[in-house]
Amino acid sequence: MKLDSDQQAVVDACRPGCVLSVIGAPATGKTTTIRAAVGEVLRTTPQARIAVLSPDRRAAGELRNELARELGALGENATVQSVAAFSFAIVSAYAQAVGRREPELLSGPDQDAILKEIFDLIGAGLLRTESVLADIDPDIVALPAFRAEYRDLITRAAELALSADELATLGSEHEVRAWVAGAEVMRAYESSLATEAGTVHGNPDRTDHARITTQAAAMLAQWERGVTSSVQVGRINMPQPRWDWVFVDDLHNCTLAVRSLLRVLVEQGTAVITFGDPDAGVQGFRGGIAHLPALVTRSWADGGLGAKRMFLGQRYRGSGQLAELVRTITGGIHVAGAGRHRRAQFVNEEPEEHRNVSAVTFSSEEDELSYIATHMRQLHLHHDVPYSQMAVITRSNAEHAQIRRTLTSYGVPVQTVSSSRPLRDQHAVAALLKIVQLALAERTQVEFADLYQVLTGPLLAIDPLDLRSIMRELRGWEIKRGGKRPDEELLLSVLAEGEDHPAAQVERLRTVRHVVAAIRQSHARGQLAEIVLWRAWEALDVAESWRERALAGGITGDSANENLDAVIQLFRIAQRLADRDLANAGIEQLLNVMESQDLPEDSIARTASSIHEVALMTPSSTMGRSWQYVFILGLTEGNWPNTRLRNPLTQVPELVSLVVRSEFAGVDLKPTTSVQDVVDDEIRMLLQAVTRASRAVFLSCVHAQDTLPSRFLTWLTNDADTGDVKTIDMVKVPAGVSTLDVHGLVGELRQASAHGGPLLSAEAEKLLAELVSSGVTIADSEHWVDQFEYSSAGKASFERIAVSPSAVTRTIECPLNAFMQRVKAQPRINMQAADIGTLIHQLAEEFEDPDKQKMLERFDQLWEEADFGADYQVRQDYARARTMVEKLATYLANNPEPAHRELWAQAEHEDIRVNARIDRIELDPNNPGKGRIVDYKTGKNRISHAEAKVDPQLMIYQWLLAKGGVQFPQGVAPVKESTGAQLVYVGTNDKTYSLREQGPLDGELSALVEDTITTAAELIRGPDYPARISTTCEYCAFASLCPAKGGERIFSA
Repeated sequence: MKLDSDQQAVVDACRPGCVLSVIGAPATGKTTTIRAAVGEVLRTTPQARIAVLSPDRRAAGELRNELARELGALGENATVQSVAAFSFAIVSAYAQAVGRREPELLSGPDQDAILKEIFDLIGAGLLRTESVLADIDPDIVALPAFRAEYRDLITRAAELALSADELATLGSEHEVRAWVAGAEVMRAYESSLATEAGTVHGNPDRTDHARITTQAAAMLAQWERGVTSSVQVGRINMPQPRWDWVFVDDLHNCTLAVRSLLRVLVEQGTAVITFGDPDAGVQGFRGGIAHLPALVTRSWADGGLGAKRMFLGQRYRGSGQLAELVRTITGGIHVAGAGRHRRAQFVNEEPEEHRNVSAVTFSSEEDELSYIATHMRQLHLHHDVPYSQMAVITRSNAEHAQIRRTLTSYGVPVQTVSSSRPLRDQHAVAALLKIVQLALAERTQVEFADLYQVLTGPLLAIDPLDLRSIMRELRGWEIKRGGKRPDEELLLSVLAEGEDHPAAQVERLRTVRHVVAAIRQSHARGQLAEIVLWRAWEALDVAESWRERALAGGITGDSANENLDAVIQLFRIAQRLADRDLANAGIEQLLNVMESQDLPEDSIARTASSIHEVALMTPSSTMGRSWQYVFILGLTEGNWPNTRLRNPLTQVPELVSLVVRSEFAGVDLKPTTSVQDVVDDEIRMLLQAVTRASRAVFLSCVHAQDTLPSRFLTWLTNDADTGDVKTIDMVKVPAGVSTLDVHGLVGELRQASAHGGPLLSAEAEKLLAELVSSGVTIADSEHWVDQFEYSSAGKASFERIAVSPSAVTRTIECPLNAFMQRVKAQPRINMQAADIGTLIHQLAEEFEDPDKQKMLERFDQLWEEADFGADYQVRQDYARARTMVEKLATYLANNPEPAHRELWAQAEHEDIRVNARIDRIELDPNNPGKGRIVDYKTGKNRISHAEAKVDPQLMIYQWLLAKGGVQFPQGVAPVKESTGAQLVYVGTNDKTYSLREQGPLDGELSALVEDTITTAAELIRGPDYPARISTTCEYCAFASLCPAKGGERIFSA
């Protein structure tokens, strides 16, 4: 391969015993240089012992394949592994040398299960604790989120090579009580590992990914002493493993423990060459230290390796706007110990006019994904770009399943997404475990609902209608026998043994009876859990059909693929159980293990993109990879960047910062972290995503009522307000853009048929006919909903109609939007926003005295009761809602005058009943018969002062008061006259609440109110619901369907 001068200089500097830290910006050829250096070493010294390491298992696999292709083959003396695999091999070799079994590397769910048991014991008072944990409510200790905080703490501490005692000391010195508590948890966790390893002679040592590298370093350092002092029977006289060369890629994503391992290797004479970029660290949440490339260049006495610093100065990916974008993003990151690499020049530099970066906003997620799908299909169909050269990158994988479903529905193939649910909750595994439980349970313990779930589930797949038919057949056999048992009991007889019962006579129940018999027979023989499972799986006989469906692809193929992956994972857990302790590897133990796991297992399904699939990634999963086209989604404020400080309970970032910064300073420092540290991490993730593209980058976000573009987008694009001129414009895409799929094609052909000229219309109808003859049913007019005859064309017949002020306002603004909201067609996120608004209004009703602390405590209680969930969006909503409560408390404190809260109001106009609930009426201190109406608003957007003066909702409230329709509590003098009304906005991004005021209602405005009510009622009666352009269109959840915006998508399918 041809190298540039900087790359060649690195290869030339690779000499036996050298220690180098090669620092290069993205796309400067770091991995290419590793391949060249390894090739050169093997050419000059074929028997050299070489290890090439990467922090990422998949990246290591790709690098291994590339080296094998270039060199023809890799001998046993040259290995390419992840750091964890390399470390495990050392620990495993040491175990054999001292006579122990190969160690067991705990999975994430196994580790979590141990911690769950520890916290359950603490909560029950069975595990003594002298830390802050003793003062915490046991119900809180039992929460998975609480456990996750401490799991992160002890994991990072292990990666930082801190013992439990050292963690406790740091906690005491710096007055961080959570670290002292974490030390207790860490001791209990390590004690549990040691106990399980020592319970039975010959049990393997147990460790986890956080500890494996530190343990490998310690075992290498003490190999001779440890092996010679071992008296374990069965030990093998193994020589200490040694390497002549160790190359480390992506050092900026490695943990601090890697530094310890490299120091041991250097001491033993190994040449160590590391490659990294401090600006590209995206594994901070997993303990990655972006500063490592600079840290290893420090002297040995200062904790480094004394590595010579070298730089790569030519970038080989990106040009034009993309190059300028990379420079801008890089400049926004604080320097992490090295900055010269940022000067690297783009080899393929093109003028800034070369526009290969797009920044686009949409009014809804549906519009965003349909637009991206169309763009991808255009690239693939019109420009022959393979789908494998496209990637969608989001900050986290929380939305990946939804993104994948939507893109595939538009005809874009997307790689498989791993499940985020615990294995026991995945459909196939849940069904398999349930049928095992039913087979082994006492007859009196079996519930009909459980059996029904198994029979209609993915394994047996009996259609509910077929099951009703089966139950009728069972009833027939029961009658023939002279029995009178109810249907549920008859179906439960399928679990009975023998042939003397109705279920034995029904052929369609033969499979389930065969499965139950196989499970019972295997269990009676005392066979291992994996054997019991295998007997059940064999009897079910679904493996081949699932395999065929998985290979066929499509939605059903995805489901089959997920099911097969889940079942194989279950067998893998059963096998681990047997490897750990044969005496405790029965089916009962497996069921207990599955019940204790709250985290998903690592997927073993194919997740890498093929030539037919778009990659769906997060920044951290893109290490070592690149694509021609990269689509970066979710650039909304609060999502990317997410500036919330990580681990607020256990202060994990402060611990990492303390240890790493102290290493650099050479003295002990105080633990600190800041929003800027978090923002730096967020920018690094963005840089990683952007630099994965070789041709073009597409940045997008949803700009709607509850979402705003990320500050990153406004930073990187032209800003009309500030006058900053950049090469990238942010463009808003209108709703309803045509899609490049069969639905979009049929829609356009219908448009041409209906509205085109004679020739165009005839050609469109011809093409529609061809589609129908080819089996495309949606091209057939018989399936077009808008062609159906109305059952009734007149207005709905209502003797009376009831309206509310908000319904009147929505209907006047846009009748179609109001209709869609009345039938609850809005997305779930919009309905959740409404639920949060209801919660805030409840607080406003409950609290007369504005005690902010009590209001926040009550808010937390209501939030818990509402059970909104625990995903990222919900956490965002929670933080925003708390801010609303604080603003509400401030408003109440600033307006202490007597007031009535949550008043019901009702009045009639013609044949219309107007119903309302008024949030608050504040009494005039000089005249209690007068009052100001207050309406709280929890949305992010507010109307203008001019709009507020004629706001229909406020006017109707005042009209209701004037009509005497407001119902005041008994014994309370009513307010008869309005002094005006105001909207109090607590949900905007302002630091405090904001007001919009309306003057008192006069006679002319009262007449206008009544006309408005009449008009709204007529529109509500229908039958037509026209769409109207208004200021609310920008935030409308139905914009993609709206005829007024050119969407016209309702009848396109």
